[in-house]
Parts: sequence; C-alpha cells; structure tokens
Amino acid sequence: MGRKSEASDAEAHAHERPTAGPHVDGRFRQPTDVAWDSAGNAFISDGYINARVAKVSKDGDWLKSWGKKGKADGEFDTLHSIASDSNNNIYVADRNNRRVQVFDNEALQVQVLDRHPPPPDAKPAIGTCRT
Repeated sequence: MGRKSEASDAEAHAHERPTAGPHVDGRFRQPTDVAWDSAGNAFISDGYINARVAKVSKDGDWLKSWGKKGKADGEFDTLHSIASDSNNNIYVADRNNRRVQVFDNEALQVQVLDRHPPPPDAKPAIGTCRT
C-alpha cells in the first residue's frame, strides 16, 4: 500500500520499536497482517508501532482506522494477526493484551475473547512463557 518511503520508517531497525506518534491516515508503521471482507475491503493490522486497524477499499481508497495503544476494549497492544469470517466480522489478535477482539466491518466491537493464562507448570513449545 503506497510507496516504501510512505509505508515504513526511514530509520527503522529490526526489533527496534520507536515510540508511536499520532496515527496518520494512509501511512503504516510496521504492519503485521491483512484480511479481506466479502466486498474486497482490506483490513490491515498496523500493530508494532501504531496500535490500530486500517480499512482500505478494494480500489485502494483509505476508508477509516480505529484503535490506539492501551488495554481497554477497542485498544490494542501489538496487533499481531487479523482475520475475517463469512459474516464480515474482523478478528484482531491483540497479542500483548492476550486476547482476540472481534469487530463488525464498520469497527463496532462485537466481542472480546480473553485468553486465559497458562497453568504455572506449563512448558512453552518455543521461547519463554509470559503470564
């Protein structure tokens, strides 16, 4: 979406997360995933620096974005994946808040699916286990 100088941070370095500033429509800062609804609209999880979902029409027109960094409903802390279902609901994996938030395709929140912490004796498959 757009040209590289518009789609990434000029001074970005791997695994470095600069402080998020205000969101700018039409610009992304290290997006993580994309999903489509039945009308062909794209939903982009702009998740590592910005904490929002962007909606772009099938023709590439910017339609809207929603979300900000935080823990409340409709807020995110590292959007890591996004998907849609046959009812055009948008599922956003809110990784650091350990939940999936579900929205309709106009950004109205439908549901929050909380992830329960693992048992204290759980062994992680890869890396370390955070509670």
